[in-house]
Amino acid sequence: MSTETIFLYAMGVFTLMAIGIILTMVEFNKLSDEPSQRKGSGAPEPSSRPSGKPEMRVISSSQDAA
Repeated sequence: MSTETIFLYAMGVFTLMAIGIILTMVEFNKLSDEPSQRKGSGAPEPSSRPSGKPEMRVISSSQDAA
């Protein structure tokens, strides 16, 4: 590989890294601007659990019976 080819690969990697950092900053700013408007912030709504008891599921198979 020539020096020019290695330099072009390095520039490509640097460009992709810079784009990734910029996109990460943009997404972080979107999430941290208005936390009150984010989905899931605050206490759960009363309609999400009508009985107040945790939901339990019982799974059995015929091999478990003794």
